[in-house]
Formats: sequence, structure tokens, C-alpha cells
Amino acid sequence: LTKLTIEDLYGLDTSGIADLSRSEAMGIPSVAKVRNRIASKIGGFPLIAMKGQGLYSPAPAWCENLETDRANFNTLAWIADGLMFYGRAYLLITERDSVGWPKHFQFVPEWKAQTEHGQLVRAFGRQVKLADWVRIDAHHEGLLNYGQDALKRAGLIERAASRAAENPVP
Repeated sequence: LTKLTIEDLYGLDTSGIADLSRSEAMGIPSVAKVRNRIASKIGGFPLIAMKGQGLYSPAPAWCENLETDRANFNTLAWIADGLMFYGRAYLLITERDSVGWPKHFQFVPEWKAQTEHGQLVRAFGRQVKLADWVRIDAHHEGLLNYGQDALKRAGLIERAASRAAENPVP
């Protein structure tokens, strides 16, 4: 309410007061469009295990299906989403093979993860052991960390365009 009052009454720039969340960023049509295109493209890629320059044989079970109850397309799309917005994605190891290597995972959305110093400590409200998760890192800190100013400007432009379209006065 304070943000609205200051912005509306005094015309002050309040862009530094609160950072946008993922859902607010996805409310910007251009961000949602790019995210959906990238995530759907990456979601369709196959996972291939490599050893050096050749194929690793036999391929781990997770190459065919990362999560037992979800199509790889969806899991990979959500991993891409996590990398885009947060610069990281977490997977819980839910099943191991006879040797102890991960066989299946469960994707942990950022809003269901609790971290300390980049380490996943809780997922879905439960304590997590250090050996029971994998973190996938992006080559950047994530759009929500380094792109706040650009996202806020895009949101302001969207709102201004919406107000202009609703106003019949030129």
C-alpha cells in the first residue's frame, strides 16, 4: 500500500523498493513468451550420457526418465525455467541403482526449496541430506538476480501500454 501511495501521489520511482518475483516476471508477456519458447525447446531434447567423446553404455536410467511420475519434457522444461530465473535448479535423488548411483530424481521448484549458502537443506518441507540432491548451475545468477531493473521497466511499459489502450482519449 505504501508503494502505491508514494508512486501514485508523488510520482516517485519506486523500482528499488521491492524485487519482482518469478510469477510477477511471468506476468510480463514478453518474458513469458521467451521462457515458454526456450523451456519447450529444451524440454524436447533427449538426454544422452557421454564418456569423453563417445556414448556411455549402458546409459543411466535417468536419461530415459528423470522422474518416475513425470515426462522428461516437463522435468527438463522446469529445469530450464529454474536456470533462467534463479541460475540454478535442484533435483532430489529418489531412487538409486544397485551400485548407489542415482536412478531417478524429483525436481524441486525454487519456492519449495530452502537453501543455506547454495546448499539445499530442506525440500517440500522436509530435511534433506547432503548426499541426496544435485544442483545444476547456469552460467549466470538468474534473471531475477541480475535483471530486476530491466524486468521492472518491461512491466512499467506493459502497464503504460495497457492504460493507453483502455483510454479512448488520444
